[in-house]
Amino acid sequence: MRLSLLAAVAVVATLPLGAVEPEPSKRQRELIVELLGLTAGEGTMHEVMNGILEQSEKQFIAKAEARGEVPKDVEERRKLYASLHEELARIDVSAALAEPAIRIYAKYYTERELADLVAFYRTPTGKKSIKVLPAIVRESAEASAKSLGPLLEEAAARAWHRQEPEERPWKKAMEDIFTLARAILDYSSGTRDSSYPPGDFASLGRVLVPKHLGSMPAKDPWGTPYGYVASPDGQHYRLVSAGADRKFEPESLRIVVTANGRPPMDRASQRLEDDIIQQDGVFVQYYAPKR
Repeated sequence: MRLSLLAAVAVVATLPLGAVEPEPSKRQRELIVELLGLTAGEGTMHEVMNGILEQSEKQFIAKAEARGEVPKDVEERRKLYASLHEELARIDVSAALAEPAIRIYAKYYTERELADLVAFYRTPTGKKSIKVLPAIVRESAEASAKSLGPLLEEAAARAWHRQEPEERPWKKAMEDIFTLARAILDYSSGTRDSSYPPGDFASLGRVLVPKHLGSMPAKDPWGTPYGYVASPDGQHYRLVSAGADRKFEPESLRIVVTANGRPPMDRASQRLEDDIIQQDGVFVQYYAPKR
């Protein structure tokens, strides 16, 4: 109960007062002030905020180290969290939340109910509930991070993946092409001369699915079927997305091999209309957003 009220206070503190809540009576104000004093509102809120911040710091630093970030960057992140703790300590929680807390309590509790709460928090059980609340919050945050953290990350990844075709279609096109390239490589590894599949994109699907690929991406994010071409000797191929203008450039489906037998140098484009091209597993033309 106390935790939910603290959360409510923190949220409502950002809203304009007097718009919805009725004006608390004088007696309600007196009881609520006494209640907040009994429950050590400021100290508890600081403990709660610090507990959440500490858990966030642990997760953030662990992920940074797992990604292999250099020690200097990790240490800078530690210093940032230390500064946040110092800044939190300077916040006068009582002053900031007093009026919102009074209005919230007055909205949901009558004078009689507030008197009951005051009486409860004067009892040994009430005092204990206040004392152990920060530990409960901290341990709950840790338990939630372990059990819910991975599920929330997966949900966020799925949500991000759903909106990416609209917000970053070029990235989805490159991911599709990369997936197709892996399947093509898997196919070629099973041939006698490591050759790539012949034919066009439609015939490519018949070769790759289902042995090398679960399903073919029918079209790129702009609604155009991907392009595919292989060299007559089967030693080179190209995969192409026509880009935002949905038109293949004249040279996109023409395989180019340099003197050393490799694809040409890659070219970054800042035009979504330009084709996205991969040859022999290497992107030779791709979209690179402005920074």
